[in-house]
Amino acid sequence: MNYELTKVEKLLRGEKKPLVLIKPKFRFSANGPCNKCPLEQLGLKGAQGEVFSDITRKDKEDPKAKKLFKEASALYKEANKLYLSGKHKYEYIQIFSGKRSSRSQARLFVKYAWHQYGGPKANKANPPGKSFHEYGVAIDIIRGNDTRALKKALESAGWRESVEDEGWHFEAQSIDSWNMIVKKMMESTFPLGEEYRKAISDFLNKRKLCIELWPSYAKQLSRLRPERESLERRRQELVRTEKQLRDERTDLRRKREAATRSSQLASQLQRKYNEMRYTYCPANPPADYEDCTHKEQTSRYDRERAELRREISEARRKANLLRNEYRLKLKKYESNLSRYKSDLKKYRIDIDSWKEKNDKFLKLENRIENVRKGMKTLKRTQSEILRNIDHSIQQIVK
Repeated sequence: MNYELTKVEKLLRGEKKPLVLIKPKFRFSANGPCNKCPLEQLGLKGAQGEVFSDITRKDKEDPKAKKLFKEASALYKEANKLYLSGKHKYEYIQIFSGKRSSRSQARLFVKYAWHQYGGPKANKANPPGKSFHEYGVAIDIIRGNDTRALKKALESAGWRESVEDEGWHFEAQSIDSWNMIVKKMMESTFPLGEEYRKAISDFLNKRKLCIELWPSYAKQLSRLRPERESLERRRQELVRTEKQLRDERTDLRRKREAATRSSQLASQLQRKYNEMRYTYCPANPPADYEDCTHKEQTSRYDRERAELRREISEARRKANLLRNEYRLKLKKYESNLSRYKSDLKKYRIDIDSWKEKNDKFLKLENRIENVRKGMKTLKRTQSEILRNIDHSIQQIVK
């Protein structure tokens, strides 16, 4: 029987290193990585519209009128005088929103665009660069229950209600600079506004895609993490078993070597016993053992032969005992080794399956990451467009 032992450490080749841990590249919120408000994602959350406020009963005109374009401000004052000269229910024409910054207009437009993608309800709004509010030549008034008198005063002064279904919106189309403002808007800020519209549309599309991909990502992640932890425990158990088998193999080798030495000793003693000759007879010539009459010498020879037989018997008994121990341990070792190979085979099958699923997961993760990178790029793009719009508007209304 060949008792050469397999080098167990070769069985784990390729599995020595720990498994690659799943480390998500994003710290997602409970609802996903892209579910934040678009205004917050685009850095527009702090941009507030010009809400009606800071009005006292002593005022005879709305303070927001002072921020309008110079000619539009004068037109408001004229309309306000006409309103106050007739029957009216309010102290003056109240402006809900007058001149807006591009950032405020962007905020309104993003809210409106977000509504198209399932967000909260919002009023229709033009993209920044395409709203007359940014130039200070448009106002949204608080109509209340005095709509007829307000509209009559504003239209008499030269304001025009130009947007269908928005009875609160009026534009100063009668001012001398109107055509100049419209022309320059068409040349400079309108194209920028369309660029902004496209950037926000692309941003919201990517945001929508990111939200759609998230459930699948979360589901795969929730399954892969426990599987990876289970595989890691099994790998550690295989490593421990491998060490145990290596120790058992070393012990078997020692047992085998000890049994071999005992067998060799018994053989040597047996040969020595077989080669023993009686040489103690003092006669001349010396007699053989059977013919020797010297009792003392024959007794001495008998004692030596008996001692040697006892040593031979002891060596054989020890050799048999070591062989039996070796065989029992070898049987146990082979059983453990067989179970280890079976566990290792299952582990390799499972880890190949896990790696395949992990590869799909990483592809999805990379896809989400690329979408989010695209969102960050579009965020920078929209910020740059807003700066260009601000600069163009300043050139127009200066």
